[in-house]
Amino acid sequence: MKKLCCMLALVAGLGLLAGLRAADDPPKKADADSAAKARGHLPPNWNKIGLSEDQKKKIYKIEGDASAQINDLKKKIEQLQADSRTEMLKVLSDDQKTKLKELAVGEKPAEKKP
Repeated sequence: MKKLCCMLALVAGLGLLAGLRAADDPPKKADADSAAKARGHLPPNWNKIGLSEDQKKKIYKIEGDASAQINDLKKKIEQLQADSRTEMLKVLSDDQKTKLKELAVGEKPAEKKP
């Protein structure tokens, strides 16, 4: 969990630096055009049904909003899992906690799949 927080802080810091750097540069025509044509992802075959640019923009916004909510829920799930593990450990005796640690050390690390 701490690694995740550190990584998020690093990414946020880099994003802030990039934003400050971009604010110093005058906007280019290509940058303005690409901002106006911000793209998301359409579901399979949706690009073949003749969507207007307005429809695409609305779909991209819906997708972006949903992605943000999904990411928030994933963070909540991770936190709930960590909290429940902490509460479960409180139920164990000191001997049981020690045995659990010994068992964890004896386990083989998960094999990496290519």
